[in-house]
Amino acid sequence: MVLMEYGVAENTKMKWRDRVKKERWFKLYPQKLLNALAPMPPAQDYLYWIICLRIYERRGPCTDDLAALCRRTGLKRRVVSEALNALFKAGKLSREGDGIMNPFCQEVLVEQEHRRRTLAVCSGERG
Repeated sequence: MVLMEYGVAENTKMKWRDRVKKERWFKLYPQKLLNALAPMPPAQDYLYWIICLRIYERRGPCTDDLAALCRRTGLKRRVVSEALNALFKAGKLSREGDGIMNPFCQEVLVEQEHRRRTLAVCSGERG
């Protein structure tokens, strides 16, 4: 059986993991996230989620502007602006350079980088 995907024929006997693009992995810490989201109104918690996921995706500050955040969330400009201001005021988000950062996301990224470097050193020692 042959599948057509993006105009290219693929043999279905290939292993599934060989056909699927590997996504970046990150620790979620669900209890900490749920505690952070609990007191937030819906617009704030949705925007907070989007920004945190963008930080993990970029492995650094979210550089999306107000228009991009409006497109990503589907919320109106005024709602996104008010939610951002509230998140900055509450200390959930901060400005870092030309982007937006979350202190806990920064810790997770540092932990990821440390783990990646440790694994690279270990694999280099083995062979």
